[in-house]
Amino acid sequence: MNNLTIRTEVQNLIELCIEGEYWDFKEQWHSNNADLLHDIICMANNLKNRDAYIIIGVANDGSITGVSTNNRKNQQNVIDFLKDKKFAGGIRPSLYVKTLDFDDGKEIDVIMIENSIHTPYFLIEDVKDGDKMVLKNSIYTRVGDTNTPKTSTADIDKIEYLWRKRFGLDLSPLQKVTFLLRDPKSWLPIGTDGQHSNIQYHGQYYHKMFPEFILNYEMCEERFSNGRIDSIEHDIYWMNRLPSPLHNAFIYTLNVKYHSTVMYSTLAVFADDDRFNRVLWKRKILCQNADNENISYCFIEKDSMDFMLDNWLCNSHETITQIEENDVVCALEPWVLQPEYLEKNPYSVVPVFENAKEHIEFIDYVIANKVRFLEETGDYSFLTSQYRNTHAQCKDPDYIEYLCKCGETLVSWLDNWRAGDF
Repeated sequence: MNNLTIRTEVQNLIELCIEGEYWDFKEQWHSNNADLLHDIICMANNLKNRDAYIIIGVANDGSITGVSTNNRKNQQNVIDFLKDKKFAGGIRPSLYVKTLDFDDGKEIDVIMIENSIHTPYFLIEDVKDGDKMVLKNSIYTRVGDTNTPKTSTADIDKIEYLWRKRFGLDLSPLQKVTFLLRDPKSWLPIGTDGQHSNIQYHGQYYHKMFPEFILNYEMCEERFSNGRIDSIEHDIYWMNRLPSPLHNAFIYTLNVKYHSTVMYSTLAVFADDDRFNRVLWKRKILCQNADNENISYCFIEKDSMDFMLDNWLCNSHETITQIEENDVVCALEPWVLQPEYLEKNPYSVVPVFENAKEHIEFIDYVIANKVRFLEETGDYSFLTSQYRNTHAQCKDPDYIEYLCKCGETLVSWLDNWRAGDF
């Protein structure tokens, strides 16, 4: 989430002039570390299933007082503070600290605690500061505008909710499969004795704890040359940034099934001799350039089913033994296994968004600055392309390279926009 988005959301909360289930006002930074830790845990275990905010420099009635330098901390200070606290399972809340300036010259600090499935967060060792203590094995949360007292633990129904959230027990089948895809190693190939794959079941996988969920892929012969990609087109322009763009590249249909029902279906590209297997990323029209040519871009949203499937695809193997022996790698870091992807990789021309909301907000910003964007990306017209008489526009190498240039610009702008450097 970028500074502008955080500012808008925090300002809206301040204007309510009351505290709530996922936000809390503090006039100053905590003078007691047990208080700070307790507040963070309560917010991490909030019951609204969303990001939470500790807003520092604001009184309980919503009036902005500004934050002083007393006990003031930055993001690294807070992360270091949490690092030596003994949380159950070794999993700590993930958070950011942002400083926001207001028109009257006052600053406020915001601790943003990210929403997570790893609830409930609780300690396995007491933390004491002075006469205050955060107790081990106590589960703290927040009801309305009130935290669970340090000397107590949450009501049983609140604790049950937090555990159910961790195990995905209240999810629909489609939500649950997205949840299960967080662990690629839990998906095992059908028809294998653990050592060898079975050609009859090639491309079919089940979840080891919930075998009613099936993932399968098969060649999509309706696309390209009976499933083989022999040229780069506008909807896969990013393949131009693969180390070996057309080396054994194929397109598959990828299905997510619950029992025999297909809940989700998409296409997948298996490229570079199966070293880069990803979902066929969604594509949108951004705008038209000065020559009325469409500028389109592919994109990834990290909270989407497609991104979960990306992570699974790049960690799937033909046998159980291979799955057990290989470490999980992030789909966004292909260079971990193939160093040549440090030089060329598709993520240099495909923007990766945290979620759909960030995607919308960023594209609104780009459209508002369209003139500057077009100045940076240059010109393209199919009428003047050297390939006009030999290629359809969707396969025009000049057009493919132009889309790559536009993609690179979007990726660069996204980094700057998140940092507030625009």
